[in-house]
Amino acid sequence: MPDSVDLQPDVEDVLQEEAPDTTTVPVCVVESKSPLRVQQLPRKGGATFTRTLTETPTRLLTADHRRASAKLRALGLDAPVAYSFNRASAQDLSTMSELPGLETETVTATVELWARAVTGTTRVSVTAETWAEGE
Repeated sequence: MPDSVDLQPDVEDVLQEEAPDTTTVPVCVVESKSPLRVQQLPRKGGATFTRTLTETPTRLLTADHRRASAKLRALGLDAPVAYSFNRASAQDLSTMSELPGLETETVTATVELWARAVTGTTRVSVTAETWAEGE
């Protein structure tokens, strides 16, 4: 009886696997004796908006590790800001940081941002920039 022919292709051929690259060596740089070039990632996106706030804390920004910075500007009266909504931050006016009216504050933390009006209403303008994610 003649040898049977295997009509099933090899799995490696179907998956188009490449041969393992054995020329790389893992390296861990502990100390550098030459100059290193470091550059900041470009900013490729962002958002702009203006909110009218009351005395109830309002979340302006969610936590986002891709956010490079956010610029805040109170367009009227002072606007207190906080990084989280809990008893130690946005729920108590005395624990919030004051954003003076018509001044710009740059926030580089990637945490939530809450704000409210001290009395009545106030408007807050936000300009946020995000890092590039690679292409």
